Amino acid sequence: MYNYSSYPSLLLFRGNSEPTNRCPYDEDCPPVKEGCPHPGDRKGLDCWEFYSGGREQEDITFWMSTISKGLNPYDEEAKLKPGLYKDNHGPVTATPHSATQVPVPCAGAWAEAAGGVAQVKDLDPDNFDETIMDTSPENNRVWIVEFYSDRCPICKGLVPEIKKAAENIMKDFPGQIAVGAVNSRVYHDIAEKHGITSYPWVTSFYQGKKIEDMAGLGGWESVYNWAKKKHGEVWKEDSNQVFGCATLEKTAVKVGDLSAGDAVSVVSDESLVSKCIGEKGKTWEGKMKDKRGKFLGTGGKVVEVVRCPTPLLPAPVLSLCRLKSEET
Repeated sequence: MYNYSSYPSLLLFRGNSEPTNRCPYDEDCPPVKEGCPHPGDRKGLDCWEFYSGGREQEDITFWMSTISKGLNPYDEEAKLKPGLYKDNHGPVTATPHSATQVPVPCAGAWAEAAGGVAQVKDLDPDNFDETIMDTSPENNRVWIVEFYSDRCPICKGLVPEIKKAAENIMKDFPGQIAVGAVNSRVYHDIAEKHGITSYPWVTSFYQGKKIEDMAGLGGWESVYNWAKKKHGEVWKEDSNQVFGCATLEKTAVKVGDLSAGDAVSVVSDESLVSKCIGEKGKTWEGKMKDKRGKFLGTGGKVVEVVRCPTPLLPAPVLSLCRLKSEET
């Protein structure tokens, strides 16, 4: 009578819910889209419809209480930002190379990357474009993105594999490859925009463009090897990345022009340094001045240029913690 083809099936009945009184459904305006009719809109209607929420007790309670208030359960759930990668920080187990020679700021950045930053970046409409589609030099990395459903058993089973892949990627390609994940059951608009039609689904992005979808998704090694392959095909080192900021652009050192043995000097104009630090949203006066001020106007010879292995910063980016020199 109610034309259901599987069980268990849950149906919602309102008033005179004869089999012919199915609640209206517009294929061109489904309830998951903003402004379209949804289950919370049915007040006063005599109709029935299939229940579309989760099957756990808390899911059913949430769904029914939401529509009883006349709210859209899809919108309300999206506000909660459910996902499988909400708590996936990795332990601080790695150590930067030449750690004994790298000053504290660099080592600190690595510790934050390993222990305080998610191995898999949780993505949603609020941060997807600014994270994945950003074309700035600061985002010079290949993004490997998994589209999943938090209610999909296969997706749930893949979580430890994706995390392990991300952990090894962070270790072997710091700053050059990053891993993110989208709960496309909830954020279907993101999936549709990028041609994602099912889950689990893994794809790649670089410099604001989708590169390629992955075929043959399996264990963590399949993701790692595919990410490595995409990196080799598209990632390009930015040899024009400047050492400094816009204020110091004319005198900035470029990565591509710097090598061991070169003579370098620190700007002596404190007002320029203060302005430069301000551009980065920080303050020169205080602890930073006390710690760094003694280097103003000094010079040195480059002994070695190293990359601090952290996905927080683009590679290769030079900062004071990565430039080891001998005073002249």
